[in-house]
Amino acid sequence: TTFYLPDDDILSQQELSFHPTRYLTELCTTPHCRYGKFCCMAHDKESLRDRAKAMEEYLGHEREVQISARSKRLAAIGGRLLPESSASEVASFLLQRFKQKLGTTSPGVNR
Repeated sequence: TTFYLPDDDILSQQELSFHPTRYLTELCTTPHCRYGKFCCMAHDKESLRDRAKAMEEYLGHEREVQISARSKRLAAIGGRLLPESSASEVASFLLQRFKQKLGTTSPGVNR
């Protein structure tokens, strides 16, 4: 998954308008908007989103996705994939594999 920020030059104007950090963060000022429910701007205060909170949520989601992907890559070492492994589970698993290679523990024993 690739994340782009609104100030990246790679995004088109339409992609910028519907980017999660900008979508519905401004009130539409066009009278009788022709886009209606497909407009990227809020048409009432109830649907208006806070831009700072939208950015925080987007960056938080980006971090979660990156951490999850990194954990899965690390957990895949040794031919095993531990779904949704926490960082401590991955570290414990890697330490156990390392000790097994050194011969200081038997398989399946976590010391």
